[in-house]
Amino acid sequence: MALRQEYLDSYAEDRGITNPPTVDVERWVTADEDAAVQAQCLTEQGFPAKVVMNGVSFDPPIPESQDAALALATYTCLARFPKEAKYLAPPTDEQYGVLYDYWTEYYIPCAKSRGIDVSNGEIPTREAFIARWRDTTSQDPKWTPDLATTTGGDGTLTEVCSSMPPSDAFYG
Repeated sequence: MALRQEYLDSYAEDRGITNPPTVDVERWVTADEDAAVQAQCLTEQGFPAKVVMNGVSFDPPIPESQDAALALATYTCLARFPKEAKYLAPPTDEQYGVLYDYWTEYYIPCAKSRGIDVSNGEIPTREAFIARWRDTTSQDPKWTPDLATTTGGDGTLTEVCSSMPPSDAFYG
């Protein structure tokens, strides 16, 4: 419960929500179902949302004049349907290693087999990758493959090559 509250407090502060409401947990969700549950909740809150990759999107976009209302609706949905604690905790070195292995052994080769280079420059060693991601004080950019490339010559890349490892592999 403490991780949930820390997450909600951080979200409220980042979005300028000064008096966040007290919201009871309706149910805890897994990483795999989070986007669908959040999209449904946001839609119920008056912001029609759809699932994209591992998140939600609004089409048409929400007008800027509704930013504060959307932030409050999102806060409410995150509070009602929080991710289980293991999904809120900072990643471990082992999880960073799983992410590195997945990107270098599956995602980049999968994209390359479709004629798309998503390597995004020189790939660091596994050890350097983990050390850089663990360092929360560094302002240096952290290497990732190009996660913004979503389409290729044979269709949508993200439908064929998931850019993120399965949650059971990442979270155990």
